[in-house]
Amino acid sequence: KECRQLAYGDEGKKRSNPYVKTYLLPDKSRQGKRKTTIKRNTINPLYNELLKYEISQSLLLTRTLQFSVWHHDRFGRNTFLGEVEVPLDAWNFENHLEEFLPLHGKIGADAAGLHQYKGELVVSMKYIPSSKHSGTGNGRKGKTGEG
Repeated sequence: KECRQLAYGDEGKKRSNPYVKTYLLPDKSRQGKRKTTIKRNTINPLYNELLKYEISQSLLLTRTLQFSVWHHDRFGRNTFLGEVEVPLDAWNFENHLEEFLPLHGKIGADAAGLHQYKGELVVSMKYIPSSKHSGTGNGRKGKTGEG
């Protein structure tokens, strides 16, 4: 939905062009990646975008959703701004309220970065089970649900 109080991606110019990238861990492949649009010149970007994954309810209990926020640099490398990981087995999907998740340094890097505040990410998530029947009536099993 949005980020608040992000660090500047370009400290010298005091600007940030942030976007959010997600992975449904442990899958770090390109197929498992989703991204928001880039918001220009803001440390408080508003996205209101929908990022979808197709996953069975049984797999949901074994996955973690990783959110990472990046500054888009047109001429150089993109700059990491912060991340948070949400184990989906602990998420209350019945609650459709927005959750405020504090961003921190890269997980697995140094312990100091893990506790350093990097702004926050505001999200809401819901699980929609795919329908059992595709409704085509041809007797074949089809892949249903939204990706």
